[in-house]
Amino acid sequence: MITFDIGQCPATDNHYNFMSHTAKILPISIVVLLFVLLKLWYSSANEADLHFVLYPTGKFFNLISGSSSEYVSERGYVHQDLKIIIEKSCSGFNFLLLCFVVLSYAAIRHFDPSKKILWYLPPILIFSWLFTIFVNCSRILFSVRVHPSQVNDAGGRTHEMEGAFIYLSFLVGIYLLFEYLIKKTKTNYAKSASS
Repeated sequence: MITFDIGQCPATDNHYNFMSHTAKILPISIVVLLFVLLKLWYSSANEADLHFVLYPTGKFFNLISGSSSEYVSERGYVHQDLKIIIEKSCSGFNFLLLCFVVLSYAAIRHFDPSKKILWYLPPILIFSWLFTIFVNCSRILFSVRVHPSQVNDAGGRTHEMEGAFIYLSFLVGIYLLFEYLIKKTKTNYAKSASS
């Protein structure tokens, strides 16, 4: 009599993969919907609406740069001594959204369909916000130190390219670190479960 282990049955594996993918549709849909809604909101937001990003960015930048700023309504945080303004386009909000989407994708990609992935999304959003403040301050500090006269220059393509490079570098770096940590955690969990 011929027997085989159902755990190795290709039909069962395909069914599991299908179920695994369909279980990920809800969290992916929620992340995409949040991204779209927040992008729409951002298009009409002003400096006051972005205070939750601008205020901590301004305070942290003051701390690391030694500069002081003053909040000016409808403009943002003005640093008279550095001749810069941290305002809407400098808030890092787009980076915050991208960081949230990328880290959520990594978490969803690795999550077990039997677990509630939606519980992981709020901590990922909070981490993305904190990471955005750090990266944005690093980007602003880099611009101030390297090209102090071009920071607020509207035609300063060099400033924009440097910012894009810094944001992209940090985004790729945090994604790779997050992936590594997830895989390491899963490996350690599997080892402890088998012991």
